[in-house]
Amino acid sequence: MKIVDLDEIFERSVRRYMQKNAGKYTEEEWEDKIAELYEAFGNAPLKELDGASPNAYFSSLSPKELCEALVAYNESGIEPPDLLTVAIAAADTEEELLKLVSPREENGVTAYALNILKIKGSTAPLSQYIKYVASPDTDEDLREIMGEILIENARLIKGELLAAAPTAEAGKDVFFKALSLCPQDQAVYDYLINEFKNAPVHVAAFYAGMLADYGDERAIEAITARINDGEINYADFVEFKLAIEALGGTYEDDRDFSYDDTYIKKKNYS
Repeated sequence: MKIVDLDEIFERSVRRYMQKNAGKYTEEEWEDKIAELYEAFGNAPLKELDGASPNAYFSSLSPKELCEALVAYNESGIEPPDLLTVAIAAADTEEELLKLVSPREENGVTAYALNILKIKGSTAPLSQYIKYVASPDTDEDLREIMGEILIENARLIKGELLAAAPTAEAGKDVFFKALSLCPQDQAVYDYLINEFKNAPVHVAAFYAGMLADYGDERAIEAITARINDGEINYADFVEFKLAIEALGGTYEDDRDFSYDDTYIKKKNYS
């Protein structure tokens, strides 16, 4: 397997091209031209690949070899080229990519594997992601990627999310957001309201907008109870009020926030 710094080769080629064509293109035209050059580069023979083009070389590798190349690039200290990740996404690599998924970035390519599986539209690892997102031992950057994928696929896995959410030791915001995007039913509503009622005030203010997105007007009562907390700040008050209004309710009580820095700055700029 050949580990070649294709990005460096391409960058050298582009620098030469730009020197020869200085002043010929506008900045916007250069962006389009570089994209065109990169596409051509992918199909151009390279001596570093024994005369094969990058696309041809990666196409000759098996799914297992493609994923091994991803790991090998990382171990060599060379960032995996886009042409490799595109080839992995296009090939039947799901099974091999799943082997690279873990809660910790131990092999240096877990984030790559997650993102490529996302591009492929793979639903196979969703149950695994639920477990990892709920675990406090998962790396935060990986939890963020997995969480985004769970949120995008929430409707497909509503039951699994609902089963895992109450005992999750981490990623509670992911579970709340994902379930708030699911079709309304009593079990989902009960979970969302319970989490909202028991969350710290700043977290509850964050959740309020998601309750508004969920769209069940019964939540107005719970949100009104939180907005009436005399300890909330102006920013939280605004979030609660907007959520109440989005659900079709109103909140007219006067509140004094003249002491609140956010309120003072708003008044000064208005």
